[in-house]
Amino acid sequence: MSSKALDFIPGLIGAVVSLRFIRDLSPMEKVTTTLCGAAIAYTTSGLVTHQLGIEKDWEGAVAFLLGLFGLSLTSAIMRGLRKIDLAMLFTSLWSKK
Repeated sequence: MSSKALDFIPGLIGAVVSLRFIRDLSPMEKVTTTLCGAAIAYTTSGLVTHQLGIEKDWEGAVAFLLGLFGLSLTSAIMRGLRKIDLAMLFTSLWSKK
């Protein structure tokens, strides 16, 4: 397995751990939020460690935390999207023109 593929694992583990605390998601939403949390961790852990001046050795720990909180963030977005009446939103956006 390549080094880049291994970089995905800490974020994925963080996202899976976070699932323990998220109760109101369907099975498909759990899969989606887990993958999104892991993707957030994978794509941002290098940037975060660089910007905060954290040593490269700690990037896996940062990815784990980003996966943990990334899943929580995407879960909150999913819950918010469920509450939005999209038909009304689009109608109001187009009627203002």
